[in-house]
Amino acid sequence: MAKPKKGTSDIMAAAMEGLTSGMSGFSMCSLQEYEDKLWGIGLPHFSQQYLFSTTALPFSCPIVMFAKPGRCKSTLGYYFAALVAKSKAAGGNEGVSYLIDTEHKISPNLVRSFFEDDLDQTTQQHSRLQILPVNSLNKGQAIAVALAANYKKKCPERNIPVCCIFDSISGAGTDESAAKMEKEGGIGRGVTDSALRNKHLFENWSALVNDGKEDLPILFFCISHEGEQISTGGPHMPSAPKPKGSNVMQFKTPTMVHITSQLIGSKTNPGIRLKLDTAKNSFGCKRKINLDFRWKPTPDDPLNPLLGGRLDWARATAELLADPPIPKKTLDEYIHVSLSDDGFVTCPELGLTKAPCEELEIALHLNQKLYDQLLGLFAVQKIKAFGE
Repeated sequence: MAKPKKGTSDIMAAAMEGLTSGMSGFSMCSLQEYEDKLWGIGLPHFSQQYLFSTTALPFSCPIVMFAKPGRCKSTLGYYFAALVAKSKAAGGNEGVSYLIDTEHKISPNLVRSFFEDDLDQTTQQHSRLQILPVNSLNKGQAIAVALAANYKKKCPERNIPVCCIFDSISGAGTDESAAKMEKEGGIGRGVTDSALRNKHLFENWSALVNDGKEDLPILFFCISHEGEQISTGGPHMPSAPKPKGSNVMQFKTPTMVHITSQLIGSKTNPGIRLKLDTAKNSFGCKRKINLDFRWKPTPDDPLNPLLGGRLDWARATAELLADPPIPKKTLDEYIHVSLSDDGFVTCPELGLTKAPCEELEIALHLNQKLYDQLLGLFAVQKIKAFGE
């Protein structure tokens, strides 16, 4: 009886096995297998999911947030650090966030407002937020790389989510630059030294967290200052903002968020309107949302009127659905959302009339059919969330 004829895939699989038999750390998978191993921290707000084009922030994919000074870059970092720290696995393990601080201007009240009471009465050994002050890029990058390497050794079950915030990669010099300054009175190639350091960081990080298996459950946020604007092509083309850092950082980063802002509110209710714009988005097209930051007043403590702040993601969702980036006629076939000037939502499909924006977000997630339809309309990819 003749043997069954081998298919092309069988022949090539055998060929690749022979080619790679001596390689260590090599793996090969189909597109479906690659998609199945994607997982991340679930994003609770539809506005976040639209911005990042995914229902969860994929682990092991660095995210860069950059802007000019005073644009709430660190504040956004605190928010995502808290989001990861509050995440739990099926077995009950809570997350831990590490803040590598090169700028030494953390606001404890602002950080605490995102963690709520989770940081109260805790020692360094048991805190879900660990702050690591450093004075050079060398030390900060060594910590980031060691974190990934030690996680792989100490937590083989991969059941504890971790967030690493590097604030910022442009907020400190290098040991090499400091030595030149002391010896020669000038930094010379200091900018190049920093670029090389950032290059090594992103190369080493990618090699550590992507080992061919399920990615390590570590989110890596790099905060950077805005660099010189570059033309997107030709003297009459508009300039595009870019972060300070090496070109490797931009190649290795699937998502880069550019932030601009303007002041809003009043003396009694001050705030900042942020515009988050994906300068790079490997999971979807270029996207933007508006996000309000408001200070939290503390009426019972007149000596400390501003305890912390909050980011109004629910209002961002309401604005996104009330004034969508897709054709309004298309969205009207599924949902009608209107937002009043004083911030209340009306949505007949969800039974809401002049309701707080938070209620829209809750009702939307409870209506699974409508929620799935909106994910499709807004081109948001579903990714398995940690703990599911």
